[in-house]
Order: sequence, then C-alpha cells, then structure tokens
Amino acid sequence: MKTETILNQLASATVVELDADALPELLADSKLLSESDTHLAGLIRILALRDLLLVQEQHPESRKLLLRGFTAREEAESFVRERLETYERMWDGCGCKVEYFK
Repeated sequence: MKTETILNQLASATVVELDADALPELLADSKLLSESDTHLAGLIRILALRDLLLVQEQHPESRKLLLRGFTAREEAESFVRERLETYERMWDGCGCKVEYFK
C-alpha cells in the first residue's frame, strides 16, 4: 500500500488498516515524533507526514497495523496517552477493552 493510497483512505475513514509490508515505506516517508512500547499491542507511534499526523498502532490479537489521522499534535499525543493509560489499567486487571476500529 503506497503512502498516497493511505492518505487518500484517511481522508474518508477514521481508521485505516496498513499492510505490514507498507510500514517500512510509511516510516521512511514520515518523521517519527514519538514511539512507545505498549507491552500488550506492539509499538504505538506518532508520525508526521506532510501536514497530517498519524498514529500507528497494532491490534494485539489480529496483529493488524492500524493508522489514524490527526490534524493537531496535541490530539495525537492525547490519543496515545489515553491508549497507554488503558493498557496500564489492563495490566492491573481492570477488564478494560480498546475499541480499535472506532
């Protein structure tokens, strides 16, 4: 999946599935702003690509790579912070669930 295709899909979708073989190209085309190990669902990254910010995460069961677009860095950072807080509570046995496709 080419970077242009990803951007076109993000224009009309909240979440886009990314082919694993497209990740290296996306990482090469973008600037890595942050990367955190979730300890449950791989790495979660904030990437800058042109005038869009992308959050790349991985579904823990299906291992699908997912992308979300954000226009402001604060929004992307808030999203990542909330995800990491949820994963932390999951370690504590809260019974929390993450809605990956919303």
